[in-house]
Amino acid sequence: MKVADDCDPDPSIELEESIEPGNCKGNYILTRTWYTTDACGNNTASSQIITVEDTDSPVFTLTPPDITVNCHQIPDGSGDVLAEDLCNTVIIYTWTDDVVDGPCTGEYQINRTFVADDGCGNNISVIQRSPITSQIRTHPRSLLFWRYCKIRCTVRRSRSNATRCLSWMNPAFLLLTCAMQTPLWCLQKPLNLGIA
Repeated sequence: MKVADDCDPDPSIELEESIEPGNCKGNYILTRTWYTTDACGNNTASSQIITVEDTDSPVFTLTPPDITVNCHQIPDGSGDVLAEDLCNTVIIYTWTDDVVDGPCTGEYQINRTFVADDGCGNNISVIQRSPITSQIRTHPRSLLFWRYCKIRCTVRRSRSNATRCLSWMNPAFLLLTCAMQTPLWCLQKPLNLGIA
């Protein structure tokens, strides 16, 4: 600010500022008013209006990596991201999940979208992809067969076709599962599976 006066070579200058808040911390109107007075008490004023708008999005400083976990180890999403903003110190974090079905029950993928918002409508997002696997994988045919074999053995207690019952099943599955969960006599006696 420069001031010229015909009688006073060095008039005084004072500055006053006022702020009109906007809809967020980064948006406001700043008004600057200069008052100048000469040695004889004559004064005048000049104002400048500055409209401040926050148009910059936050910047991520920490983002989560893609991970593969079991179905009981899915993280809740809190504390996985950090961001900073030039105009606002308070960042609003949100996240949403989009579930994509996998090839079988218990296996799917979660696409988790994290959003950092500065409160002024500027935001940035990042996607974390998390394939989810079932903790125990069992061949569907073996599992179905074991259920069928157990039911037939328990209810009917038939004594035919034992060879088919034992040969169709995976031997390891038979020993680890059938042997522990089926009565001993069921494995010792033939089973009627109704298979021709």
